[in-house]
Amino acid sequence: MHKQLGAMKKTSSSARAAQHRQWLVKIDAAQRGYGIDTAGQLALQAVAEGVEHPAVLNLAGLARYDEGRFEEAVRLLKRARALAAKDPNILNSLGMALVALGQTDAALQAYDAALRIDPDMAAVHFNRGVLLQSLNDIKRSRSAYERAAALNPNYAEPLASLAWLDTRAGDGASARAHGERALLLSPTNVLARIALASAYLQQGELADAAASLSALSQDPSLTPINKSIVLGLIGDLQDAEGRPAEAFAAYEASNLQMKALYAGQFEAQGKETALGHARRLAEWFATAAPEPWRQAEPARPRAADPRAHIFLVGFPRSGTTLLESVLAAHPEVVSLDEKDCLATASATYMTSDGGLERLAQIGSGEALRQRDTLSSPGRVRDYLRMTLASRDYEVFVVLFLDAQNRVIECEEMFRGTLTQTSVYPREVVKRTLYHNAAAVIFAHNHPSGLAEPSHADETLTQALKQALALIDVKVLDHFVIATGGMMSFAERGLL
Repeated sequence: MHKQLGAMKKTSSSARAAQHRQWLVKIDAAQRGYGIDTAGQLALQAVAEGVEHPAVLNLAGLARYDEGRFEEAVRLLKRARALAAKDPNILNSLGMALVALGQTDAALQAYDAALRIDPDMAAVHFNRGVLLQSLNDIKRSRSAYERAAALNPNYAEPLASLAWLDTRAGDGASARAHGERALLLSPTNVLARIALASAYLQQGELADAAASLSALSQDPSLTPINKSIVLGLIGDLQDAEGRPAEAFAAYEASNLQMKALYAGQFEAQGKETALGHARRLAEWFATAAPEPWRQAEPARPRAADPRAHIFLVGFPRSGTTLLESVLAAHPEVVSLDEKDCLATASATYMTSDGGLERLAQIGSGEALRQRDTLSSPGRVRDYLRMTLASRDYEVFVVLFLDAQNRVIECEEMFRGTLTQTSVYPREVVKRTLYHNAAAVIFAHNHPSGLAEPSHADETLTQALKQALALIDVKVLDHFVIATGGMMSFAERGLL
């Protein structure tokens, strides 16, 4: 009886193996004859029938990625990685799917792991560059694109991306060189065509710009973001031609494209929109009694107080990000991009008419408490947790303190995967001297959800501590923050 059962199991196992081999042959033939899309659909069928092969799972994951079903893609690709942990193609696919889910830190880790296995994979360098560009790490993004283009001279996408970075930097000549090379390889590459049109505008070649933008505006393959960019460039062209009314119409159409694209994020049911919020505040203040809104007493000036504030308001990709980057490069300008500077006060006073009534009658004691929200260690922890825990990309924050350990300023200084090469001690020292700080507190988040320091975190902290010791500034703590908790270097004895 036992021998019969053993024989039946062996027969069943052999039948499954044969079936899996048939699927592999069929999928391989489909990919060779009809392309990756057809192979991906067959791979999904194979997985549904129980095939667990890394190459099949990778193709199935890419098929789900192309369908926009990113969570399913990640699950399939993690199964593929479990079967073939050293396959850089699977790690590259996983990185792409993680980016689509907003898990940028995990995606960078996947790309870095792929490049440790095969440093010469041009596609991984390119995808890593795209992610770094989305995090506004332009220097490392450009380096990744250049590496991809050097590894594969026939790869149009990194050349097109370099052309676009050149236009953002105002280098029309380099943009044209990169863009023209990209179009020789791929004449329909949209990003290269957009970059060339922008370069023509920058160099005053309006006729060439007009011809390029006319062709682009009629291209049905443009994504909503690309349509918005093209409409904005058409506005720039019309403005340069002395047609301001038409230019404003083009700018409005560009902004409407972006508004439609992002509407789902900002106009969820039951959630007050930014426009609705502004209208409600305007209506309330239009009828509010003016007496309670007395002039506050001037605050005691400090060396680190700003001489002026600049507010940049605009739609995504309308130029405000580039302008901010230009301004932030000045040594005396501090960028507060995406900082929740007034988040607590706004939630308390500005989300309802009752809160506005309370704000109108605020006493000096309550106002002082709002101004000094970072006046105790507990409040510092709460602020950092509220500010950093939910970020889906890694950021490094420095709190600058005076001799009484009162917070002078809180600055987000770096983004991306944090290492000694991406967090520069000299920049931290420079900002510390600017604020005349006596001590600092560091904090960074782990989007992975695990509030545990890595070896790189510990090495970085010691490097910063040594650099600041040279100017007699103490490092009081370094917090690692995640959705799953918060960890203190000081409490662990790591300082």
